[in-house]
Amino acid sequence: MKVNVVIVNIEKAGALLAKPARFCSKRRLASCARIKDEARRMQGYAAELAFSYALSGDALLPPVYRYEESGRPVTDKGFVSLAHSGGFAVCALSSFPVGVDIEAPRTISQRAVSRILSAAEREEFAISKDESYPLRRFVMKEAFFKMTGAGLSGGLSRVTGGFPTVFLDGAPAGFALPFTGEGYTGSVVSSVPFEAEIILFPSH
Repeated sequence: MKVNVVIVNIEKAGALLAKPARFCSKRRLASCARIKDEARRMQGYAAELAFSYALSGDALLPPVYRYEESGRPVTDKGFVSLAHSGGFAVCALSSFPVGVDIEAPRTISQRAVSRILSAAEREEFAISKDESYPLRRFVMKEAFFKMTGAGLSGGLSRVTGGFPTVFLDGAPAGFALPFTGEGYTGSVVSSVPFEAEIILFPSH
């Protein structure tokens, strides 16, 4: 089983993002036009660019999709998940339910750590002293709830494990794969074991 993951570098894709009508759906063009902050508007365009590339490759056709009742986008080619943060946007496309998240590097506050991590994870974090641990767990958990369509109201600390098996309230509930690069930390979660093809766009 395979998940296609396309990561767009917003700075490097600037020339394309300046012409969003080439690859954006009318719905995305309309929603982004209402965003006053240019950086956030570019993130929205970049997410659609990642989606377009995942569906049509270099042709970069405007994607055709609909939304399930849960709010998840779906196409004739399968399930879609989108995210953006900082200078990057990402799309995951698969024939089975999938979720993706990406975050710019940052420090998670102690208050947020208590909300994100389970008791066992907080203990592991205290022992490891790895400052990137909470963010890596956060992106995995957010990707999981995108995959289920439940939203973050499901309770982040209820999700544990990951890489590869994700547990919800102690029961196996999905499979996760982390990805990292200069300027981002991310995770893909699916309902079944999978392999991921990760494409950076532009490639140079």
